Amino acid sequence: MVDPNTLLHYTNVLDAVIDAVYFSIKNHNITDVVVHVTESRWPSKGYSKEPYATIDNAVTYHSNLIKHVFDCNGTPLHPEYTSSIYIYELFNENLDIHRGTFLANDTTNQMYCVAMDGVDSRTLQAALDWALGLGRANCSEIQSGKDCQQPNNVKN
Repeated sequence: MVDPNTLLHYTNVLDAVIDAVYFSIKNHNITDVVVHVTESRWPSKGYSKEPYATIDNAVTYHSNLIKHVFDCNGTPLHPEYTSSIYIYELFNENLDIHRGTFLANDTTNQMYCVAMDGVDSRTLQAALDWALGLGRANCSEIQSGKDCQQPNNVKN
């Protein structure tokens, strides 16, 4: 949609909300801060009155969100800024979401993160870089001589 007041073109609600914050703080003469989003998510399971809270919609939302952030395009108002966005409760407490395709390190049950088929290697590498850094993933099983070391490629 095109904002009728600014004529900026928005392709997603998140950018519109971030820019709304920029406009609000500008009204208080604050212009030297970058907005960071401390909670964003899509539920994978909801009540009967929440038909869009599905695993497929959660996967779509989170995948598009991560791609959007890694594209570093910013928002229509501030394309020069890329906000940090923290995904809240990516994993349901009962670990049912993304079972078999995207799991947290669960050393108790011997479950591991597994990349989905068809993910492009650039996006996957960026996600791995985050997981191995700030995500503090346990990658001991893919080290030389361990059970999951072969085949030694980005996906595996």
